[in-house]
Amino acid sequence: RQNGGIYFVPVTYANELVKLAGLIEDLGSSCSTMIPLFNIQSSHDMVNRQLVEDVKGAIEQCEAIFKNPNATKVMIKDAMANAKKVATIYQDYRSIVELQTEVLDEKIGDLRMNAINLFDRLADFEMTIKNKN
Repeated sequence: RQNGGIYFVPVTYANELVKLAGLIEDLGSSCSTMIPLFNIQSSHDMVNRQLVEDVKGAIEQCEAIFKNPNATKVMIKDAMANAKKVATIYQDYRSIVELQTEVLDEKIGDLRMNAINLFDRLADFEMTIKNKN
């Protein structure tokens, strides 16, 4: 396929997902299929692996932006938005599947600290702009 992908969406968003699938089908040349995951250990493991990867990626993004002296306001805001999205996804899945909470809680803590560092950097960025004016 030229475009597309597989997305894991918590069951709590089932109604929104049905509406999205309907919209995609209405667009014509696109299709959408919803397949529920079986509540088995391999499904839980798959979700855990993906969440760990997503959290690690968000941490790496935050750290790279924080270390980059040429980071722009947009880059900082994008990294912060991604960190928030990943933390929200973790909270959504935490209540649905048995997650490796010990490992992921630690990683989410690291992600929060990185987001706070970026928030401070954004505040410094804003102060620099105000001082120039």
